[in-house]
Amino acid sequence: MNSIGTIIRYNDALNNDIGIESVGNISWEPTIPSGTEIHFNNIVGNVDYGVKSSVWDESLGGAEEVDATNNWWGHASGPSGEYGRVNRAGKVIGKGDSVSDNVDWDPWLRMRVWTNPAGKDLPPRK
Repeated sequence: MNSIGTIIRYNDALNNDIGIESVGNISWEPTIPSGTEIHFNNIVGNVDYGVKSSVWDESLGGAEEVDATNNWWGHASGPSGEYGRVNRAGKVIGKGDSVSDNVDWDPWLRMRVWTNPAGKDLPPRK
């Protein structure tokens, strides 16, 4: 199974230890996630992280960034934690689920997403 270019959208990642995690080492696992995109999801109530990136790419000299833009993090202020939304002084001001290093979360959604069980792509509910 090839997981390069995986797109995760219109889901509810609710009440887990980690909502969504991208894991692997590109150097020795040809099927690990690379180019992962996570958009228009409700990522809420997860204990450790809403989204965590653990994809290592030796050619980059570090972890690969996961594109998790345009998600609802459980609060209009955005994701929390050291790598979430912080002010210029470094104080955490995001009150939603936290994100790990190497997660691109900005811009984020200010309200929940209408996830469609029929599987059709729909815009976020306004």
